[in-house]
Amino acid sequence: MSDPLQFDVRAPDKRRFLDALQHCDTGEVSYYEMEFSPRHVSAILGKKVAERSYLMPIEDYIEFARRVGMDMCPLSVPWWLGREPYTDEHGMVRYKEGSLRARADFTRITPPDFDWARRRIERFLNRRKGTQLGWTIGLPTAAGIIVSAMGYETFYTAVREDPELIDEFLDRIEPLALALTEAVLPYRPDAVCLPAFVSFKSGLIMSRELTERFVFARVAKHATVLKAAGVPVIIHSDGDNMDVMPRWIEMGCAAWHPVEPSERHTIYDYKERWGDRMTLCGNIDCASVLSQGAPAEVARDTLEHLERLSVGGGYICGSSHDVDDNVPLENLRAMAETVARYKRHEPDQQHQGAVRK
Repeated sequence: MSDPLQFDVRAPDKRRFLDALQHCDTGEVSYYEMEFSPRHVSAILGKKVAERSYLMPIEDYIEFARRVGMDMCPLSVPWWLGREPYTDEHGMVRYKEGSLRARADFTRITPPDFDWARRRIERFLNRRKGTQLGWTIGLPTAAGIIVSAMGYETFYTAVREDPELIDEFLDRIEPLALALTEAVLPYRPDAVCLPAFVSFKSGLIMSRELTERFVFARVAKHATVLKAAGVPVIIHSDGDNMDVMPRWIEMGCAAWHPVEPSERHTIYDYKERWGDRMTLCGNIDCASVLSQGAPAEVARDTLEHLERLSVGGGYICGSSHDVDDNVPLENLRAMAETVARYKRHEPDQQHQGAVRK
């Protein structure tokens, strides 16, 4: 490997992230991603890494988060239900989706690895001592896991032709997912990320009635548990979420990630309509400027986001999905360094004194 790619960034401070969740306007903005490709991690650490970033050794993960300028380390508890592993041509383990497709397959339902989750969290908490690095954790919900467990095509075919199968499957895996959420709470994560498949870029994937039945009602159970424990919820939902924002807010979600650009609305539309009730995370477009622009264009677009969205707090900068191989390393650095250098000299006075936890 070559020498590590150097970024000019700040030391991590989870307060920036937590301030954004509480709409405290400090004039600074936190930088946050949920996943980086092994190519980016390898270049920044200066050594070969083959795992997904959220699965890499904790010591490397903490060092990587520090070097790239993140205030939070996004841990995750994978549940490979119905997904068969294989190794690709680069030596990376990937997972084929959709081996649980019928009621007869229910006997093959296995729980997530609770012990692995506990060991990884404990190792992180021990190794991050002496830093201000915070952590979020991505937890599976029944509504999120069922799609990959069955496979997209099988799942949505069953939604149309056998919706009772979906209900039965959800009823079987939901207690396992909720038990994992309960098991993580004693470690006091700074925030929990819950995934949901709801929207295309043009709107809802399913009808509103079916979305409520198969997604909202299930995710809401996790959100209720987390809210009662005082843990902020970040909803991870791709596509156009404008029409369902009231439902996320009703559940008590503190933030929405990754605010993927849609055909109907910009992030500035969301800021105007929902910005006082929902923190927005992401939106630097992986499909355009971040993957295809020059570093100077990335810096300009990032700066526009910071200037227009940070007023009043409630914005966390990052990509519109994940930092994958299509994002040039220099563009990643341009985004991260722009966030690190940014500080508005006159924070919005109305929000500056908001109560912090």
